[in-house]
Amino acid sequence: MKKQLAGLAVLSSLMLGMTAAHAAPPTIELKVKGKLGVPTCNVMAPDDGIYDLS
Repeated sequence: MKKQLAGLAVLSSLMLGMTAAHAAPPTIELKVKGKLGVPTCNVMAPDDGIYDLS
């Protein structure tokens, strides 16, 4: 029984290793035309930025 479990474990690990070896690494190609900018926002705080939370 232990030999069968050990053999099954070895076989399953070999199968997983083989599928991982055949998988292609993920690749992507990105082309940008124009400019990338960070969106900005302006905070308009009333009363010089003093908030009364009471």
